[in-house]
Amino acid sequence: MVGVIPILATIQFIWIFENKIMARVKYIPVKDKDKFGLSEFPNFSRTGSIKGMKDNVYGKDALLVRSGEWIYNVTSRPDIYEAAT
Repeated sequence: MVGVIPILATIQFIWIFENKIMARVKYIPVKDKDKFGLSEFPNFSRTGSIKGMKDNVYGKDALLVRSGEWIYNVTSRPDIYEAAT
């Protein structure tokens, strides 16, 4: 069956789409953006395509966090991804 099926993996939700596992985008409040130094990471607008950015730019295993109007690639700092909700 092709489609989107939510499953529980450890504590966070991930999605299986056409047999590909993609980690979800987590959230960091805007007030904590400077605390984590998010301005130093590659980013794109929240209106952009997450799937497209993972497929064409960052890689399917990219760890992404959203803060305000931007989505940041924090793959080089998995501790930031784990600290996000």
